[in-house]
Amino acid sequence: MNKNLLHPWYITGLTDSEGSFSCYIQRSTVNKITVSLEFKITQKSHSEDILYQIKEYFSAGSVVIDNRKTDTKKYHITNLNLILEKIIPHFEVYPCLTSKNLKD
Repeated sequence: MNKNLLHPWYITGLTDSEGSFSCYIQRSTVNKITVSLEFKITQKSHSEDILYQIKEYFSAGSVVIDNRKTDTKKYHITNLNLILEKIIPHFEVYPCLTSKNLKD
């Protein structure tokens, strides 16, 4: 699919409804702290094609099983550099319109 056919506001709207931005902080047994980030959008498996279109739009990330019980898949990016280079710039130009937008 040509990335120009997928409108940037569509990605923002889908993120507002079906996406999340997460930060995980873990402490290991040797008091080492690990911080990881994830941007994801989930869909039922029958709608997974849109996840592949989003992957193509960003030219990054992967589509994987999110939850077998709920039959969902997710598009996600966990690489910090890709989040900084692709995801954050997108949402600076096309910000979320719901409470997921943390700016005042």
